[in-house]
Amino acid sequence: MNSFKEVIQKVGRGEKLAKDLTREEARQALEWIFEGKASPFQTGAFFAAMRMKGESAEETAGLVEAVRARAIQLRSPVEGALDLGEPYDGKVKTLHVTVPVALVLAAAGVPVILHSAPETPVKKGVETQRVLEALGVEIRSRPEKLLEILEGENLVFLPTERLAPDFAKLRPEREAYGLRPFANHVEKIFNLANAATQMVGIYHRPYLEPMGKALNLLGVPRIFIVQGVEGFTELHLSRKTLVLKIERGAEETFWIDPAEYGFRGEEEKAPDSRAEKHAERVLEILQGGSGPARESILWNAGVKLFWMKKAATVQEGLAQAESLLSSRKALEKLEALKRASEEKASSEKV
Repeated sequence: MNSFKEVIQKVGRGEKLAKDLTREEARQALEWIFEGKASPFQTGAFFAAMRMKGESAEETAGLVEAVRARAIQLRSPVEGALDLGEPYDGKVKTLHVTVPVALVLAAAGVPVILHSAPETPVKKGVETQRVLEALGVEIRSRPEKLLEILEGENLVFLPTERLAPDFAKLRPEREAYGLRPFANHVEKIFNLANAATQMVGIYHRPYLEPMGKALNLLGVPRIFIVQGVEGFTELHLSRKTLVLKIERGAEETFWIDPAEYGFRGEEEKAPDSRAEKHAERVLEILQGGSGPARESILWNAGVKLFWMKKAATVQEGLAQAESLLSSRKALEKLEALKRASEEKASSEKV
């Protein structure tokens, strides 16, 4: 392709005539947007056409590669690391439990990478960065310090828009568009710390296989695509959750049922639309509180400890999660993360 007009002509011809871009064409299209070779009108048309057509796995892989090529990455991967790809536009209905689950996993020895961007269009719910900040975690550290935090504490937050500034420039168009464009789909899977395992949350069943295939094309060794609570990797407490696992090319799709492991109940509702209220509730649980949120944390952490091969069975993972939460090891991990992030923090811009 020689111009962005040709991109629009290929993807924008409607339900019957639109065609998928190749992986290379998708990468080139996003590079042209980054380089200012697409007008705002063309960028908006691309957003709309891709949403109507739906992104193929090859397109998703190409879009991710365009971002990664221009992003600041943590070049030294930590062995056994897990990248949790949650929707950046956050939660609005239920408590945000990704952070406490990550704390339990980190306390068990699983290196966990969290990432998001604040006030992400269009939902602008409660997302990971705001919860961490409300808990007192400093997120301004320079890239080389982020790797040190991950190596030292088994947990780090990556501010995506600071590490991928070209991608961040899409925010005005995303705001103006008013619907979820491909950007919401791909920002969860940039994997800027080069983790060997990615767990990605999706909203809708049709994204399960294409997302898994895209990560497979990108060479990720272990992949879990989870149709979880509000599109997060959070396993439902109230019903079965659909999961696609891909490990070195071998695919397995399965349902995991909390009732089979003694969990029954509803997800805890969001206490407020403010991250501070979510953080207060998270802290209550870490300090020994009870309720549906604690059950969700145990259920999610226990299963993920099994998936990350820190437990021989789900039951063993659940017992380990119970021990780490009850002994306040997860709370200690939060305090350690706060100290480390404060020590490494810098006001210097990435």
